[in-house]
Amino acid sequence: MCGRLRAELGERTPMLVGLFVNEGVGRISMTLGKVGLRAAQLSGDESADLLKELRGIGFKAIRPRSQAEALEDAAYFLPHSPTESAFPSMLLDAFSAGQYGGTGHQASIETVMALKAVVPRLMVAGGLTPDNVGELVRL
Repeated sequence: MCGRLRAELGERTPMLVGLFVNEGVGRISMTLGKVGLRAAQLSGDESADLLKELRGIGFKAIRPRSQAEALEDAAYFLPHSPTESAFPSMLLDAFSAGQYGGTGHQASIETVMALKAVVPRLMVAGGLTPDNVGELVRL
């Protein structure tokens, strides 16, 4: 699929990212290479050590319960986040007990703002609609 996209889109091909939940660095690296992905979004319970092992090609998706937890997560993961400007440093999603994303819920604007102050390239996911995405882009 990735090869077909590259063949059809050429230089216009967007950065292709794999989404991983609780996988080891070996499987992530193998999948990235085999499929031709540029980055790994870690959406499970991965540690900063795993992020460090990916050496700048992985970024952490966090689902904090509170603004304070979001800032703790940023301090924990940012030292091993990508430095390349094409990659997000971190992804913020809304917390939902027992789920790793895909809930359709949105993180609070207060949490977005607090993280934006400390995360250089913050990506926000969850509950985005045509009615609210503009507000987040303008933040």
